[in-house]
Amino acid sequence: MKLISNMRLITKLFVGCFLVACLLGTIWLLGNVWAVNSARPSKNNENKQSNPVLARAFVHGAPSSGIAGVVTFRQPQCPGCPTPGPTAPPTAPGFRNFPEPTVEIVARINGPNGVLTPGAHGMHIHEVGRCELPGFTTAGGHFDPGPFGSSTPVDANHPYHTGDVPNLIVDATGHGFLQHTTSRITLSPGPLSVFDLDGSAVIIHLDPDRGITGVTGASGGARIACGIIELVSDNNAADDDK
Repeated sequence: MKLISNMRLITKLFVGCFLVACLLGTIWLLGNVWAVNSARPSKNNENKQSNPVLARAFVHGAPSSGIAGVVTFRQPQCPGCPTPGPTAPPTAPGFRNFPEPTVEIVARINGPNGVLTPGAHGMHIHEVGRCELPGFTTAGGHFDPGPFGSSTPVDANHPYHTGDVPNLIVDATGHGFLQHTTSRITLSPGPLSVFDLDGSAVIIHLDPDRGITGVTGASGGARIACGIIELVSDNNAADDDK
């Protein structure tokens, strides 16, 4: 009887220890899960961090040229800041981290081989959001804001304008492409914003931009296509570069 009683006691002790170990293990596991979830940003915060400010310009040449395409602009938003809408005031939280992150530019421009010739074509952001024929001269000079800006004459400060970007490269089939990241402009309000009082435009030139200063025509010569840059309010509709 004494042996049976001892066995029962040992069994009870074993079961008790097992239950205590299970309880402690469960507490430890729940604590780790809580810590991981606490450190992980919420879905809302992830969306706030990943939502960029987006813009695009639909580019067209003269009606008979056949030149057309789109240039997209993407500015990553500051971590933890909500994405401001197109009508948000400059005091909105997403605009409080000037200078802003870089702006990613992707251009896809197509045209007939005899008009949009294979090779390099100057491409720039110009200082006025107007694309009127003839010659698209209403777009003004290269975007170059600030007290020391020098948009005209264009070649005097080229290629150091805020709106200067690399050449659009056109292949043998008339498909032009450019992908570039710049820290010279912003899409959000501020001294470098392309959305100032008179807006901005993208201009495609007939000739290559030679990237030199003080030489007339070295930035690309005649203007063959133009597109007004506009904010895109729907983030899901703006990724034309993908």
